[in-house]
Amino acid sequence: MSGVQTFQESATAPASAPPRPQVSPASSLAWVVLALVILGLTGVRLAYLATPFSLELSQDEAHYWDWSRHLDWSYYSKGPVVAWLIRLSCVGAGGDTMLAVRTPAVLCSAFTLLGLAVLTRQVTGRPWLGVLVATLVGTYPVFAAGALLMTIDAPYLCAWTWALVVAVHLLFHPEPKSAHWITLGLLVGIGILAKYTMVLFLPGLGLFMLVARDQRRRLRQAGPWLMLGTVALCGLPILIWNMQHDWVTVRHVGGQAGLNTSEFGQTGGWNVLGPLEYLGGQAGLLLGFWFVIFLAALGTSLGKGLTELRQGTPASFLALMATTVFGVFLAFSLKTKVQLNWPVAAYLAAIPLMADWLAVRLDGSARGRAWFLGATVTSVIGLGLTVALHASTALYPMMHGWFPDWPVRRWDPTCRLRGWQSLASHVQVLRLSLRADGKEPVLAATAWNLPGVVAFYLPDQPVVFSLGPAAGQRQSQYEFWPPQPPADPGPFLGQTFIIVGPVSPQFQAAFEQVEHLPPVTVRVDGHDVATHFLTVARGFRGF
Repeated sequence: MSGVQTFQESATAPASAPPRPQVSPASSLAWVVLALVILGLTGVRLAYLATPFSLELSQDEAHYWDWSRHLDWSYYSKGPVVAWLIRLSCVGAGGDTMLAVRTPAVLCSAFTLLGLAVLTRQVTGRPWLGVLVATLVGTYPVFAAGALLMTIDAPYLCAWTWALVVAVHLLFHPEPKSAHWITLGLLVGIGILAKYTMVLFLPGLGLFMLVARDQRRRLRQAGPWLMLGTVALCGLPILIWNMQHDWVTVRHVGGQAGLNTSEFGQTGGWNVLGPLEYLGGQAGLLLGFWFVIFLAALGTSLGKGLTELRQGTPASFLALMATTVFGVFLAFSLKTKVQLNWPVAAYLAAIPLMADWLAVRLDGSARGRAWFLGATVTSVIGLGLTVALHASTALYPMMHGWFPDWPVRRWDPTCRLRGWQSLASHVQVLRLSLRADGKEPVLAATAWNLPGVVAFYLPDQPVVFSLGPAAGQRQSQYEFWPPQPPADPGPFLGQTFIIVGPVSPQFQAAFEQVEHLPPVTVRVDGHDVATHFLTVARGFRGF
């Protein structure tokens, strides 16, 4: 009871109007605590990555690392930011190590937490609520995973968060400067260079400025157009690269959205159960409780409909941004399978609203105590899942006792981040054996997401080629780095290949002799966590 009252004393005013900045000893202390929280989380993550117990790179991470060895204006499926950051980190660290690859993700997550705290302070006027938000989000399973894995989400979410911070400042400042609009354009542009979903920021912002009475006049000023011009300039690398490569990214993104049915082999029909799958997945992602708070906070902020939006409050702006992103992917779920992480930006916009909505209801009543208990239990569960993700092998004996027939790959998602070093060691033994016979083998993999992870964990990090197109898979970035055996057989004719991945009869026909080796089974604490296939194929004849 006293804990609820203490929290409530620092978090009672609703986020209905731009609060005036206040400087007080308590406020200053809040920023000190916030800095300690973020620095502490960042230090723990970097320390974890430096230990031998840290998880190996995922296939996506290694794929982007392979991109970073071929710096370009853009890439087949994504913009260039992820590759640029990885290469910058590896150069700065003096080598291509796992810690160097993942350090940008850790730093981006730290700035994202800072941005969420600042955004919460802007909208609610309560810096201590910002500290609480940063602490809870920083230890939440999805964010904690994204803070360690160097994928496109890390820089994208950082750019989105700070774009919200700058947008709130601009929209509710009497006379914003042109430099601030340009800054917003840079953040949106950099976000697009990281992940194309960032483009959804623009229609959300534009819709709010059209609906809110006090914002329409800004559309006649130079600021918003300076922002759009800056975004366009930032997008030039993607535009130029695609003009040179037959607009392949447009086709790929269309395939992911279910619009280009040939790209991913989709039927092009409608999935009437898609929205239910989407909502169920998002509810699970937020552990149920936080999903209810998310919907309630949006409902409260937009409950008055156009009246609330026309008033143009910070809360209604964030609610509209969250609704725009969430609604777009809800619509796409009718045509394609929406991955769990796609609408995460919607939650970044909603987090200050969720914190404010819950804080207002912690009033010491029976219902308030129930909300407090729900938030506490869910936070503890989230923290427990975060710890478990970092040390899942500690759960193997317990899970085996409870569910002896369940393989660990059925319930442990970190299995996808284990076994690559073991696989690479087997490949290296094969390489040395073939070298002893006077043959330098060509290294190749049967799927586009295998070459990077194999190359990364080999001692000399060599080039590993992709045979994906020969297996009927979609294009990948490897097809834009010739020569590749499927399209350019000439340089490889007659050579011996070490092939990672399952080999089909079509593959066997491309060689004079094929030797299937026993599967490589990776075991952790007596449990199978991964199985890989190796083949030695001699006398390449072309596909």
